[in-house]
Amino acid sequence: MFSRKTAAKCCLFEFIAVKPYIKSRLQDTLQSTSLSLTADLWTDEHRHCSYVDVHVFWVDSDFLMRHATLTIRHFGSERQTATNIHQEFNNVLNEYGIKPTSITTTTHHDSNIAASFTGEFAKDSGA
Repeated sequence: MFSRKTAAKCCLFEFIAVKPYIKSRLQDTLQSTSLSLTADLWTDEHRHCSYVDVHVFWVDSDFLMRHATLTIRHFGSERQTATNIHQEFNNVLNEYGIKPTSITTTTHHDSNIAASFTGEFAKDSGA
């Protein structure tokens, strides 16, 4: 049986190994189609830590639905304001070389998340 720390370390190593492949696949995909992203924030009730997760979806040239998790990471000690959420989302896009104008994004209706993808932020990101 693995400990929580061992499992987390194994997941991190696997993610580091797969990330370049995902980046390459997304760049190839952007040449012919657009991407759809989902973004969410949640709090671990046991440790009281906030996390952000971003997932990407696309249809490949064989008309198969594809999916990849771009990140699940600690949101940090910053407050979950629209500005901070918007910045974190853009950081993820930059890591993968995704231009905000080439995506559509789906989130839940939490006021700060919704605000981070509307108004001035939408103009800035292309969402």
